[in-house]
Amino acid sequence: MLTDNEKNIISLLLNNNSFITAKEISNQLLMSTKTVYRTIKHLNSLSPSYKLINSHKGRGFKINYDNYLKEMNNQQNSIYFTSKDRQQKVLIRLLMIAPKSLKLTSLFSPYYLSETIVNEDLKSIRSILASYSLNLVRKNHQLQIIGSETNIRHALQDILIQQNFLNISSSKKGGLNFYSMQFCIKQLQFINEKLDSDIAYPYDVNIISHIYILITRYETHAVSKSVLTKLNSYDQMIIKQNKKLYFIAAQVIKHIENYLDMSLKPNEIYFLLQYLISSRLDVMNKIEDTGFQSNLVQKVTNFYITNVVAELDLGVINNSFRNDLANHIRPMINRLYNKISLNNALLPEIKREYLKLFTVINQTSEKLSKEFDLPKISEDESGFITIYFAKYLEQNRKYIRALVVCTTGVATAQLIKVKIQSYFNNIIVVSDAAISNVQEQVHKYAPIDLIISTIPLNNTFKIPTVVVGALLTNQDKRIIEDSINRNYHFQGSEKMLSDVTNETLIRLNIDATNWKDAIRKSADPLVKNGFATEDYVNGMIKSSEESGPYIVISKGVALPHARPELGAKKVGITITTLKRPINFGNKSNDPVKFVFALCAVDNRSHLKALSELVNFISDQDFLKSLIKETNPSNVYALIKKFESRYDENE
Repeated sequence: MLTDNEKNIISLLLNNNSFITAKEISNQLLMSTKTVYRTIKHLNSLSPSYKLINSHKGRGFKINYDNYLKEMNNQQNSIYFTSKDRQQKVLIRLLMIAPKSLKLTSLFSPYYLSETIVNEDLKSIRSILASYSLNLVRKNHQLQIIGSETNIRHALQDILIQQNFLNISSSKKGGLNFYSMQFCIKQLQFINEKLDSDIAYPYDVNIISHIYILITRYETHAVSKSVLTKLNSYDQMIIKQNKKLYFIAAQVIKHIENYLDMSLKPNEIYFLLQYLISSRLDVMNKIEDTGFQSNLVQKVTNFYITNVVAELDLGVINNSFRNDLANHIRPMINRLYNKISLNNALLPEIKREYLKLFTVINQTSEKLSKEFDLPKISEDESGFITIYFAKYLEQNRKYIRALVVCTTGVATAQLIKVKIQSYFNNIIVVSDAAISNVQEQVHKYAPIDLIISTIPLNNTFKIPTVVVGALLTNQDKRIIEDSINRNYHFQGSEKMLSDVTNETLIRLNIDATNWKDAIRKSADPLVKNGFATEDYVNGMIKSSEESGPYIVISKGVALPHARPELGAKKVGITITTLKRPINFGNKSNDPVKFVFALCAVDNRSHLKALSELVNFISDQDFLKSLIKETNPSNVYALIKKFESRYDENE
């Protein structure tokens, strides 16, 4: 690729019919005369004729237009290739004939590169090949790739798919053979007819590229007799379990032999079979023994579901989704074992639309590889699995699609968005908006279930809307929780206050010496009744010591709690009244008279109960009634009474 100085000098000379001196070039292009001489010398060194630019003492320089047309204009605009494009083209040429060698000049002369840039390209190419356990050897101005046939084909396939080779299949683009490509496409059509089912993207691309590479390797006589590995007992078992697919693969290989007019190695049938097995075929259960790796398939499927459900609190996954995912996992395991890559063209969009879900699944993939001693699972594969979970979530939506609104829709909205998605597992912020384009965003990202705004809106969308502060305080979070629980009731996922407390969790007129003692005595029933461990109670106290008396949520009311992983077993809330009010260190809301110890196992299942509790403690009638009671059963009856009152108001 030419530098800016080189391009500018060529452009200037092309626009001058006569000689132009180095000084004139220097003045017009704002570079030193020394740079002019050095650049022109370098341009001529890149030219095969060494006469791209003519020089005449006393007159200056003039472009040799005939040579320019031959060496520059006819190079398919090679100066505009990126370094990656150039390296991939060189790689493909070398891989197609490996282990045969090619001259260095024939590979790089079309690009007019300096020796330094050529060496940089070779360094990058070596790095790419190393990831496939292949070596680039440079000897006597020749280059060749050394390595196994299997690895050569894997490298070729990955590079061709990255280049979207189906769109560059003419003989004038990318060096691919148009007729061979058409033949490959016909073979895919033959396979589809035999299966009476269409092999979908991206599996179809993998099969076509495999056949094309196979044809090219034999056409160049690059496949030696000793290169292809022999089939072992495991391979024979795979053939026996996939008789129909093996028969189809054998027919395709026979077609290829007729096309090339030569015999292929018998193992080629097995290699093509692997690509068929590694494709998701909807007819697989009908035509083959589904026992292939069935135990591992189920374990891997369950591992994904268990980990993703735990991280995102998705609830119970139905068997239909489990089977659907397992049908994808089966060919995925085969791809991993046979080093068959699957290019995911949607990966950037998946990361953009489902970043949190993709991150969890990609992390799960890393854990899974270690757990089951599987080859590394690529981001492309994790992206496909993300699509399955995303589809399930869309079909069984138990989360809120929210739009964040602020004055400008820039920094503040982004800050709120980050905080919401880190705090609420049941909210997905689909976008942010400025006050001026709320309506546009609502329509663009429909359906919107909740609007979270820093400014009051003239809401004509009939969408629940909450107004919060820019810093999203704990009070703001409670407002959002309350809105969710009043407008969206996820069946079986959330419980009312009366569901998560009972008479054994209610303690009245308790004597406490300090705030720590008050927390312990309030939380003690959680431990005794199997809701939490002692470590969970210690976590409540430690959290308050580290973060301050944030648990004093309103005048005279404390809500101690801890992280679920510290020992929460099931959702529960204790209700405690103190005989003597205790100072917790919160000047605004001390002293504390009421302590409600919360045990939460996730970020969702307690929200309805907590929302009710916030409503109750904001109700002076409730607190006055609570402080008078001495019998836990009466307090429980009081809760039921106020619940029915709020239900009627709704």
